[in-house]
Amino acid sequence: LAELLLAVISLAVAAVPEGLPAIISIILSLGVQSMARNHAIIRKLPTVETLGAMSVICSDKTGTLTMNEMTVKALVLANSHWRISGNSYEPKGEFHLESGQRDEALLNGFLQTVDICNESQLRQDTQGHWGIVGGPTEGALKVLAAKAGINSESVQVLSKLPFDSAYKYMAVSCLIDGKACLLLTGAPDVLLALCQQQQGENGAEALDRDYWNAAITTYASEGLRTVAAAWRWLPEGRQQIDHADLREGMMMLGLACMMDPPRPEAITAIRDCQQAGIRV
Repeated sequence: LAELLLAVISLAVAAVPEGLPAIISIILSLGVQSMARNHAIIRKLPTVETLGAMSVICSDKTGTLTMNEMTVKALVLANSHWRISGNSYEPKGEFHLESGQRDEALLNGFLQTVDICNESQLRQDTQGHWGIVGGPTEGALKVLAAKAGINSESVQVLSKLPFDSAYKYMAVSCLIDGKACLLLTGAPDVLLALCQQQQGENGAEALDRDYWNAAITTYASEGLRTVAAAWRWLPEGRQQIDHADLREGMMMLGLACMMDPPRPEAITAIRDCQQAGIRV
C-alpha cells in the first residue's frame, strides 16, 4: 500500500506540467488586455474566466436599461383615445387621435387638471437640457400639458391634499374662471371607486366602469402604467377641502398612460448579449 501510494502521488505530480500556473496566468492576462481594449477593466484575473462562462445577466431596469424619465404615450377620455409622440422631458410632441371623437374642450380640461394638480416643475438648464423638479410621474404629466401649450401658472390654488401612498391620490381646490373647483389625480382603481359619473362631450354621464377597466387592461398589456384624473365644482364660498369632499360628485376625466423609455444603447447591448448566447 505504501509503494502504491507513492506511485499515485508521483503520477499525479507528473501529470501536471510545471509551466501550467504560468500558462494560465498568461492566458488570463491576455483576456484582461482584450477586455481593456473594449473599455472593461478587470481587477482580478480569474474574473475573465467567470465572464467567459457567463450564460445569464440579471440587470436593474430603471435608470440602467431605461432613461428614468417617465413619458406619457397615450390618453384615454370618455369618447376618445389619443397617442402622444416625443420622449423624455422635452416638451415637444404631437397629439394623434387614435379612435373616437375629437373634443378639444374635454382634452384641455384633462390636461389642465393634471397640470394644476401637480407638485413638480419643468425646467430648462443653461445647456438647453430639459428636466423636472419633483417626482417622475408628476413630471411626465407636467410635460404632457406643456406639449399642448397648457399654462396654469395664473390659476390660484386654494388648498391641497398632498399625495399619500395610503390614499394613492392628490387633490387641490382652485379658482377657474372665478369659480372654485376640486381637481383630483391618482391611481385609476381608487378614482373609479370615488367617481359616480364621467365627463362626456355633453357634460356629466353615468360612469362606464367596463370601458375604463378595459382601457387600463389594454394599455397595461403594452407595458404602460396609468394615472387617472377627475374633478367637480365646489359650493360657492368653499375653499378648504378634506377627504370627505371626494366621496360625492366626482366626475372621471380620463387616463394618462406612461412609460419609462428604454436607453438606445441598452437595446444594442441586449442584442449583443443574445447573439453571444447570453440570456438577459
